[in-house]
Amino acid sequence: MNKKIALLVTIASLTMTSVAQQTVTYEMIQNCVNPKKELEKSYEAYTASDNHTYRIGDDIIVGIPSSNKRFTFIQSELGQAGAFLIGTDPRLSAEHAGKKMKIKKISVDGSKKKGAYITIRAYLQGVGGIDIQFENALQNGEIKSFGMTSDAAMEQLKKEKEKLDMNLITEEEYNKRKEELIKYIK
Repeated sequence: MNKKIALLVTIASLTMTSVAQQTVTYEMIQNCVNPKKELEKSYEAYTASDNHTYRIGDDIIVGIPSSNKRFTFIQSELGQAGAFLIGTDPRLSAEHAGKKMKIKKISVDGSKKKGAYITIRAYLQGVGGIDIQFENALQNGEIKSFGMTSDAAMEQLKKEKEKLDMNLITEEEYNKRKEELIKYIK
């Protein structure tokens, strides 16, 4: 009987580990109808709309606030508690622009009505836990992108081709740049 219980615990543990190590993508989020049933809650990595894969343990860089000297899509965990208890603003202030944060958790949230979205929990030195509505923050420049959209990569590749045609760069330089950009083009 103890062997059966040990086997079940081992299987459950392996199943939970394999689920936690999956990557969720921007396309999966966009195509999700029922987040609570279709997507797992936590992931090890997220491939964002900029085609870069962000992983637990990676550093991300705070960009610039999208409104009023405060970040709209980045909130401090402590600030959220303060907002609830004493009415302070939970949004991160502009003084943190350019600082590095370490990704601690990647999760999918949402509902049938509102759709799915990615929340990233990060750690910022001197502030502590940070909650980020990641795609909104990324698209509004509140988080600096490490990737490139398909359209932006295509535009850059066209510029590189023009440089080649005008003999401003060599065939070798063009091929090297093309190789770097092609991974972003869908």
